[in-house]
Amino acid sequence: MERHFRLESVLGYRQQLEDEAHQTLGRLQRQLWEEQERLKALRAEQGRVRDEIARREAEPTIDVESVNQGFAYRDLLEVRIDRQTEQVRIAAENVEGQRERVVAAMRDRKVMEKLKEHHVADYLAWAKQIEGRALDDVALAQYRRNQDR
Repeated sequence: MERHFRLESVLGYRQQLEDEAHQTLGRLQRQLWEEQERLKALRAEQGRVRDEIARREAEPTIDVESVNQGFAYRDLLEVRIDRQTEQVRIAAENVEGQRERVVAAMRDRKVMEKLKEHHVADYLAWAKQIEGRALDDVALAQYRRNQDR
């Protein structure tokens, strides 16, 4: 039996895949956060525009052109918010998919680590058995030597 674990390179490869999956997950989580921040900024702008429109409508003399521009900008913001909401949804799906890939990579690596642990345990049991046989042979040889005297 070999002391060296034959699948050590596979274990290293699986570890590398897991590390890369973790890095990709971090990058995707950062992208999701950025998309969420953009959406938050658009919603804050939408609230500001809504307040500005309400303020202009409450004035004693209404500037119709200004209010119409406010409504047009509000409508544009709604479209941008819808698009950004979709971007956030896509980014969240990407994060979840990558999270599943990380879990799979971790599981694959752990399988290889278990194989290595079993290999080490088997090797130690084999080595102990060989050592026991050698000690038995030495003891038998000593016993025969003592009997011959």
